[in-house]
Amino acid sequence: MKKLATAVVIALAIFGAGTTAKAAYDWSVGHADLQRTNSNIDTLVSRINSLKQDKNNAQRSINDLNNSISNLQSQKETEEASLQQQIQQKIKEGNDKVAAKQDELNNVNRKIDDLNAQLNDLKQSNDQLGKALQDVHDTAIKSEQAVETTK
Repeated sequence: MKKLATAVVIALAIFGAGTTAKAAYDWSVGHADLQRTNSNIDTLVSRINSLKQDKNNAQRSINDLNNSISNLQSQKETEEASLQQQIQQKIKEGNDKVAAKQDELNNVNRKIDDLNAQLNDLKQSNDQLGKALQDVHDTAIKSEQAVETTK
């Protein structure tokens, strides 16, 4: 029995030693796997944080560009409004000059019409004076003939 007990103890010791060695090996492999997994998690967290930072930088750039676009659009609208106002002012000035010249032209045309009317009146007066002179001349001749006839 002692031999059996010794054999059982030796078998258990061999089995226990093998199991302990296997457990130690499994623990070592598991620990290495756990360290690699932790390292991978740290790498992924670092990459995620870097990507988040890149995203935040890109978002800031987008916001800056949108602000620049908004500012440029506002500046463009202001400049267009100013140019439109200048154009309208120039058009008004041009129209005012045209209206002033038109008034001058109308005044000159009125003067021409007045002078033509005066000329026509003078022609008519001249014609009447000519007729009156002719009548006076005819009357003078007739009176001379009458005087001559009575002599």
